[in-house]
Amino acid sequence: MTFRFAEEKDCALLLSLIKELAAYEKMEGAVALDEWTTYRLTGETLEKMAGVNN
Repeated sequence: MTFRFAEEKDCALLLSLIKELAAYEKMEGAVALDEWTTYRLTGETLEKMAGVNN
C-alpha cells in the first residue's frame, strides 16, 4: 500500500493514520492554516490524474 495508490479497503487505516498524525502535530505546537483550500477529485478526473487507463 502506498498513499498515492491506496485501495478502498485501505481508507480506514489511512484516515486513522492521518488523525493520529494531526493530533501529534497539534501536541507539538503545529498550527492549522485556515487559508488553505481543500479540493477533491473523484471519478474519471481522479483516474486521469492518477494515470489509470480505462
